[in-house]
Amino acid sequence: VDDGSTDSTRQIAARFPNVRYHYQRNHGLSVARHVGMDLATGEIIAYTDSDCFADEDWLYYLVSKLLETGASAVGGPNLLPTHDGPVAACVSASPGTPAHILIDDQVAEHIPGCNMAFWADRLRAIDGFDAVYTKAGDDVDVCWRLQAQGERIVYAPAAMVWHHRRSTVRAYLKQQIGYGEAEALLKRKHPDKFRGFRAESLWKGRIYTRAGLGLAAGKPVINYGQFASGMFQTIYSPPRIWWPLVALSLEWWLVAFLLIGLAIVFNPRVSVFGTTSWMEADPNRGFEAFHPKIVLFRPPPAEAVEEAFDAALLAQLGNPLLILPVLMLLTTAGVSYWVAMHIAQPVERAFARYRMRFQTIRIPERLRGLRRTWEAKAGRLLRRRQIDLWSETGVGRERLLEGLVALAKKNRWNIRVDPGWAPLDITFYGDRWCKINLTTATDNHGGGRLLTRVRLRLRATLFYNAVVFLLWYVLVLGWFGNRTPEPGIDYDHVITRPWKLLMDWVADNRWELALIPVLLMILWRLRVLWWQLNRTVMASILSVAEELGMTVVGAPDLLRRPALAPAPQPPQRRAAEQPVAAVLGESAVSSGPELVPQHAPQPAAPGEPLPGLQPAPVSTAPVVPSPPVAV
Repeated sequence: VDDGSTDSTRQIAARFPNVRYHYQRNHGLSVARHVGMDLATGEIIAYTDSDCFADEDWLYYLVSKLLETGASAVGGPNLLPTHDGPVAACVSASPGTPAHILIDDQVAEHIPGCNMAFWADRLRAIDGFDAVYTKAGDDVDVCWRLQAQGERIVYAPAAMVWHHRRSTVRAYLKQQIGYGEAEALLKRKHPDKFRGFRAESLWKGRIYTRAGLGLAAGKPVINYGQFASGMFQTIYSPPRIWWPLVALSLEWWLVAFLLIGLAIVFNPRVSVFGTTSWMEADPNRGFEAFHPKIVLFRPPPAEAVEEAFDAALLAQLGNPLLILPVLMLLTTAGVSYWVAMHIAQPVERAFARYRMRFQTIRIPERLRGLRRTWEAKAGRLLRRRQIDLWSETGVGRERLLEGLVALAKKNRWNIRVDPGWAPLDITFYGDRWCKINLTTATDNHGGGRLLTRVRLRLRATLFYNAVVFLLWYVLVLGWFGNRTPEPGIDYDHVITRPWKLLMDWVADNRWELALIPVLLMILWRLRVLWWQLNRTVMASILSVAEELGMTVVGAPDLLRRPALAPAPQPPQRRAAEQPVAAVLGESAVSSGPELVPQHAPQPAAPGEPLPGLQPAPVSTAPVVPSPPVAV
């Protein structure tokens, strides 16, 4: 599958008549893989990338592993070619390269997309690849969806492909930006696989890569057995310490720069090397005595150098693939390349992850149209934050939530289904500023009668909190940065010329006062977006409830009931039955579709009810008694 390449791929493929070649416009990585799945006619579909070349026995080992284990998917290692050059060798030992994740020596939790194979029917059973992943992440999504269906993924260590790494630092960082964007999309679809606001992925297995996993706390240990009698001697890797790598994260750099600003304001003579640990006070100097007390930690470049050395020595030194990186590390250029990639990779990847999380959040236009439709129909009901739904057919909160999830998935609305660790059911995202948490509860009134209570809670997003914090930070810097010691207050001057004193105060704090309207505008904008999101979510709830045949407590006629099938024309009745038929026709017209007979009525025997006439359902929703009125 050629996804819009501009090189000579078409001419090269034409030399091989046995190869099926398909060209399409560029739609992204996942679309190309999905198209390959649709065009494939075999029972097993194997994938590799255009920057890979496979070993001659690659397919043999992949297929053999699938047949032996009965698993749904299989993957193998991707190795660096020996002739790729020094920069590619440095990239191979840097964090963020494609790697497999193993739970044990057979079962894999993740296999990289450059070397994987699936049973075709099982891959199609989960609808293949998601088109939203245009740069990366589609292989992770497929693995997680297969495992959610109870399928198993295995690892074939002999099924090797040679994978060319990026040949420049710029290309490497561009790849990491794509990985960061994919992580943001994965977090939105699989929230239970991530933790914290930094979107750190949770893996049960071990990531087999050379860098980015922490610093080695010791040396590898080999179990030789007593008197070196061990038959299969095992090498045990030392534990990894991850916390020093925090100094390489984007969040660390942001906190460091914020503390630099505070240090410049409160104590310009301070030397900033790390982070603030406490505030020191001097009772003889007043407020100016409060200044950041700086603790010297190892700076991020030191962590990067140690991580780079550790990555170089992680594998066996006899491996010819590592001879060139180790020799480069002994030179200034090698150290510069390696350290630069270890410092820039976490920052670039995290920045792309946050940017994607904030940019791609919006309400779909189709749901905006649904909101406008229900605004004309329900009016002020959409402004409510709590609504009660009544059902006499056993429809409860589970079917309501399933309908909301299906509606959001159909319209590609960004939602988050809680995995069970928070007191809510679904989170709806309106945009980068606000979100709504939906919580439901169902009361069983017996006889299939259920009362479902739905509550909406408006919440601010991480982006909103970060912007407000930054504005307050600038306000504090400006307020205390321009503060000058004031002499004793002349109360006579205050009484005689208060306007002059007020203008002087405004002139001294004009920049700080200018931020107050900005904060008010943000709060006003947030309120508008909140109400728009609230009305959209409420319109979605009413739409799903209408399809399920539920009614709104307090407004039973708002949601239309499912109409019955139109009845055929009744046969000609006798003259004695004509008045009754006329009454029936008038009742059917005045009462709506509930009283329309489903079948043609037949003459009834005396004393028997007329067939086909179904009484209108009587609502048994709880009725709130009116308060007594004093006469």
